[in-house]
Amino acid sequence: MNSQLKAVTLFCIVTSVSIFLDIQVVRQILGFCFLSFVPGYLLLRLLKLTGKNTIETIIFSIGLSISYLMFTGLLLNQIYVTLDFPGLLSTPSLFVVFGSVFVLLALCHFTESEKQTSLGFSEKFVSTASSILVLCFLPIIGIAGAVYHSSLLTIVMILGIAALFVLSVTWRRTAIQKVFPLLILSASLALLFNTILVSKYFLGTDVFSEFHVYRTVAINGFWLPSGPMSSYNPIDSLNSLLSITILPAIYTNVTGIGADVLFKIFYPFVFSLVPLALYRMYEQQMDKKSALLSVFFFVSISIAFFGFEPLSLNRQIVGQFFLIMLILILSDPQLVFGKKQVLLIVFGAAVIVSHYSMAYILLVYLALFYVFSRIKIFPFRKASMQSLYLGTIVLMAVLTFSWYVYVSGSPLSQLGQSISHITRFLVTDFGDLGARGLSQGALQPLSPFAATTFLGSINKGLVYIENLFIAIGIFALIVKPDEFNLHSGYRLVALLSGIFLLLGFTVPNLASTLNMTRFYAILIPFLAPFIMLGCTFTLRFIQKSLSRYHIRLRHFSVRTISLCIITFVLTASFLFQTGFIGHITNGYPYSYSLDLARRESSSDISIRIDTHSSYFLDEEVLSATWLQEHLEPSAKVYSDPNAYLSVLISYAHLPYDRSLDIGRSFAPSAGTYVYLKYMNVRMGLVYLRGGDLINVSDLQPGLERCGKIYSNGDSELWYSP
Repeated sequence: MNSQLKAVTLFCIVTSVSIFLDIQVVRQILGFCFLSFVPGYLLLRLLKLTGKNTIETIIFSIGLSISYLMFTGLLLNQIYVTLDFPGLLSTPSLFVVFGSVFVLLALCHFTESEKQTSLGFSEKFVSTASSILVLCFLPIIGIAGAVYHSSLLTIVMILGIAALFVLSVTWRRTAIQKVFPLLILSASLALLFNTILVSKYFLGTDVFSEFHVYRTVAINGFWLPSGPMSSYNPIDSLNSLLSITILPAIYTNVTGIGADVLFKIFYPFVFSLVPLALYRMYEQQMDKKSALLSVFFFVSISIAFFGFEPLSLNRQIVGQFFLIMLILILSDPQLVFGKKQVLLIVFGAAVIVSHYSMAYILLVYLALFYVFSRIKIFPFRKASMQSLYLGTIVLMAVLTFSWYVYVSGSPLSQLGQSISHITRFLVTDFGDLGARGLSQGALQPLSPFAATTFLGSINKGLVYIENLFIAIGIFALIVKPDEFNLHSGYRLVALLSGIFLLLGFTVPNLASTLNMTRFYAILIPFLAPFIMLGCTFTLRFIQKSLSRYHIRLRHFSVRTISLCIITFVLTASFLFQTGFIGHITNGYPYSYSLDLARRESSSDISIRIDTHSSYFLDEEVLSATWLQEHLEPSAKVYSDPNAYLSVLISYAHLPYDRSLDIGRSFAPSAGTYVYLKYMNVRMGLVYLRGGDLINVSDLQPGLERCGKIYSNGDSELWYSP
């Protein structure tokens, strides 16, 4: 028996014992590792794809594990619903999940020889990694800084990440390159958990609705699709996604981890693998230091990686993870064609059931990739043709539209409405920046027309420089495709991504239908290397132009200068994006982990409103859970939209049809409740649908006719008799 399979077998046995005996802590840790890695690793061994590369072995194993759990859970769910058996959270489910994994383990034992070895790790890599275990302290410092609200620890984490990236690029010893993946993973985990753990509750917006659909599955014991429909409903759309319904149900059942804790741990863990997958993709196209800087650029973008918005989109996290692995497979020249198609189909199906918007984007990518790679005048034809089969695209299209017709028609209805809106207002909204989402939300400070401070102007200038280099790199790819030594498959993906992003900036209502920041976050990973390539191309052009006048300029190393410039720009931008500069200069408090106290006590009311629209207090959650316990059957609840779409929909599990918006002419019906959160009680302000604000005093005399039934100082509940 192969030594690695022996180790996996022993691990499976120990994990099974810890789970069925319910050994606390051990069950949670081993169960999480078992589900996240073992099924996929066994499938990878059956495909004879282990040992190729360490990073690919890790991310493909985790990707296949997540896919396996979603589809196995779907199959179990349909059997349970059909035969009226106990649901996904029952003991029989545990036996089925473990039994299926042991079947895979047995197949691996019978189908491979003793000589099959290697998980992809080399002894040299392990010894090098162990010599700089200091990297492992980055996530610990980041977590401690968030949990204890320690600005000092968060500052140490930020400066440590910046210093390690700079040191890795400037150090001339090639041995340091072997720990680049560990640096990327450690920095990613530190940044993500430093944000997500600043509160013990959920942060942002969409995660609350995602948790609502999961709790529906947990309460029912099984998942029920919404079925065909002709209208859009946000909850029905979310309910169609296995990534936030069946997947967390299996994890909570097997590991015994609380659902709210699982949401705050599992999805950031998956997201931390995205930079690792990107590094693998980039290092196949360029040198390792340039690849590292490209990853540094991605993890430095708060609206794409470690900010509240991307971390509150768990469905997008899972979908983006699978999408990036698909692009990695398409651009990998070493994968065997047949096995490449298998992985494309599995990960493509996982994208479809993980995120509807990502499924549509994937179809567009695949279709255009196939068409452009077969145009004779296109310079990337030969290698691209070896990456994709027409039948794979057809299968992906059939799966996508079948899923979103029969499981839930809401996402397709939303797609139809979006296309209709774009075409209808194409001409009338062409000059409106708001129609592109460029001056709203997280992108508002970067608008050319937004007022800003001196430091804000520097931050804005750095972002403009980064994206200017990317634009130059894409332009060079078009006009001089032989300038960069890129795999033709990746060239085509990058070109398509650049076109999509350009269309998002120019076509009204295209990117804003998804949300411009989310659109940017999905596309920018495929364009990140061009920040380095664009800078290199610019310097080469300058060198060629001036060397005719100054011969000495020919001897300067363009690559070295490019590395220095990009390292400086990215480091400075990272310090701005993480809020470090704002914190030490007492400027705008961007960071919650650094400046939560300053945000809550700010004299700028807009900062306090923004804070308490995304960050929620114990008292708000306690009042929501109290409401769930005491709410009369079928009774409806008045609240502002922000309160409903956060604590009420998740912690009170209040259905859509039992929520009522507080309006300007507030007149509560008999038998209804009124929920007031911190912003309503302490700040005296109420959000209205559409974004307008009114004073709580404007709710009179309607509120006077109600009686206060609960108060904890920061949140209140009223009842209209």
